Amino acid sequence: MARLFPKAIIVLFAFAGMMGLAQAQGANEPVFHGRPLSSWIASIHDRDEDIDQAFRAVQSLGPIAFAAVPELTNILNEPFDGIRVGVDNDAVISQKLWDMQLRSDAVDSLGAIGSASASAAVPLIKWALTKRVYSDSIETDAAYETFVDLVALDVLERIRVVSVI
Repeated sequence: MARLFPKAIIVLFAFAGMMGLAQAQGANEPVFHGRPLSSWIASIHDRDEDIDQAFRAVQSLGPIAFAAVPELTNILNEPFDGIRVGVDNDAVISQKLWDMQLRSDAVDSLGAIGSASASAAVPLIKWALTKRVYSDSIETDAAYETFVDLVALDVLERIRVVSVI
């Protein structure tokens, strides 16, 4: 028993050392173009000037960017008021299209992360089922053409979500 005790202590210290090394390695977060993932997530959260590159960073990092899933899910959970053709002016339509693009980038990022983003399945399904285009008042040929273009965009967005799910 006396001989077993020193060996047990050595094994215990070796195990503790390995755990410390694993934690130290785990503390290093993924980096893309010299910036840690948390910085890219902050850019997405803040919607700052680096947001497009931040989405590319998450997509490039793929499954190791799983820490971005909550922020990406938050984007999908934000309220969305569909485009009302013939009612919304160009500035409002532009803002709503930007909101749609934001969600598209979030969807693509979740798809790149893969199975680690499974917790986003319900928000993805809700976004896929969200009505994005309304034909409230189509009185001109231009409004009709806008409606057709937006419906085509809407279809592509639904396909995007289905391909991720």
